[in-house]
Amino acid sequence: MTEVLFLETIGVMVIAAAIAIVTLRRTGLPSIVLCIAAGLVIGPIFGFITSEPTEVAMAAGGGEAALVDEVAEASVPADADVSAEVRAVRAIDDIGHLGIVLLLFLVGLELSFDRIRDLGKVTLVAGVGQILLTFVLGSVVALAIAPLASLSTPEVLIVAGAVTLSSTVVVVRMLEQRNELSSLHGRIAVGILLLQDLAAIVGMTVLHGLGSGDQDIGHALEQMPLAFLAMAVMAGLALLASKYLLPRPFAWFARHGQTLIVSGLAWCLVLVGLASSMGLSAEIGAFLAGVSLAQLSCAHDLVRRLHPLMTFFITVFFVALGAAMDLEAAASVWPAALVLIAFVLLVKPAIIAWLVARCRYGERTAFASGVSLGQISEFSFIIAAMALSSGLVDEAVVGLIALAGVGSIVASAAVFSQETAVRGAFVRLGLLRWLRATPEPPAAPPVVSHGHVVVAGMNDMGTRVVRQLVEGGFDVVAIDSDPAKLRGLPCRTLQGSLDDLSLLEHAGLSHAVVGISALQIEEVNNLFAWRCRNFGVPCVIHAFDGSLVDELRRQGVEHLVDSKLHGNVRLVTTLAEHGIITP
Repeated sequence: MTEVLFLETIGVMVIAAAIAIVTLRRTGLPSIVLCIAAGLVIGPIFGFITSEPTEVAMAAGGGEAALVDEVAEASVPADADVSAEVRAVRAIDDIGHLGIVLLLFLVGLELSFDRIRDLGKVTLVAGVGQILLTFVLGSVVALAIAPLASLSTPEVLIVAGAVTLSSTVVVVRMLEQRNELSSLHGRIAVGILLLQDLAAIVGMTVLHGLGSGDQDIGHALEQMPLAFLAMAVMAGLALLASKYLLPRPFAWFARHGQTLIVSGLAWCLVLVGLASSMGLSAEIGAFLAGVSLAQLSCAHDLVRRLHPLMTFFITVFFVALGAAMDLEAAASVWPAALVLIAFVLLVKPAIIAWLVARCRYGERTAFASGVSLGQISEFSFIIAAMALSSGLVDEAVVGLIALAGVGSIVASAAVFSQETAVRGAFVRLGLLRWLRATPEPPAAPPVVSHGHVVVAGMNDMGTRVVRQLVEGGFDVVAIDSDPAKLRGLPCRTLQGSLDDLSLLEHAGLSHAVVGISALQIEEVNNLFAWRCRNFGVPCVIHAFDGSLVDELRRQGVEHLVDSKLHGNVRLVTTLAEHGIITP
């Protein structure tokens, strides 16, 4: 009976999610929103499934007995086997929880220290600043709406924490759909998301401590230092393993795809078990397992192979979340939810854009970075569920966060899809002047005045071009947004973004003999080509993908570097020189 109930319920959930995603895919809504909507339809609206996540029943008090009561009060036939229903509910909840563990594991796999170093100062300033400012202002807003939603002090803090986080899944998906994941604003957004994920882990550690056991809140708070000490010890062990234990075996595992998946999951479960033995949550162990593997060369391949598995479990989690929502409780707090949506859609992006602009990035980059992060995170739902199981909030607060989350995700996706038009309207109305960083007074005349070469993008190609030009006797100005990449170059350098016109003016682009971009960012290359054309300066652009050649040609770019084609020609020539092939 248990197996039948379980399989039937899982089948209904997956079918509902598939129907929602297939039929509504053209709306552009993120799959998370569609899965929650599918859960609402099959749960509280039509009652095809009546199970609630186990945490909800446990929070009501009484463990399994309380869960039995919850099931018995639901629309279960009189002759149903209640204990089988309980076990089915728990099995579904376990699947959802496994999805969250896998999600945290994959988030950790994205946390490469090299990526953080690449993003530099802007990630630290904008990421930490956004978390602090949004939490403070979010607390003020939550206090203001407290009478509308009957929020207690702990609930105010939970709501403030929920609006602070943005959705990694949604943002990455939106950037991928617009081919902007590798753009400057895309990389800044991902860097901020990584810091938000770290903040979410800290929040989950606190909530797990408050919910572990029957102690009162005062005693739980006394145990917090021990919880953070345990997390620090685990983090240290994970990083030591990443440096000394994991590289060799995983280098071998990477040559065998299935072995890599099994070994990666095994390592995840080892740290999950270690975390549990130290009184930490399974999610923290999974996250640290991902971070330790993120430093290895096989991390990207592991993410690609595990993503479909994680997608299934996460789908079940969000459908179950929608099915467990109390529509009456949620409906009672809709005015407060509208206020939170407005805050997340308007104030949080403004905070991020302002902080990015203060790091001397251009108006376009700052605006796009902020708009892309104007939603509530999937981690906000998880934190709300953990707070519910800890007894810190009631179901109405979970409904409030869910309503605000779904609404902000939908609105954010719609706004970001029209980001260029929205920014243009704001510019015409003069609403973006505050984004323009105050230019620093020139300490000296422009770096060069005429007859030089401007090279943008100090990747391997850009660095080689600079050194060869300098060896050839040319006067060169190198530009990159990462100051670390400019160190040691045998020429004059400028740190900044190509979408900052004042930077190009300071570099003397209008008087250069040629402008060269070695970047692999389509929109920045297009902008650089356009500005070179306006200045009447010939330009050389890195056409890193063959599909970009026609567009660059239409923009009047006469000189293109097709690195893939040149690499293939060089490979064939080398093989022919060694007699391996006959040309």
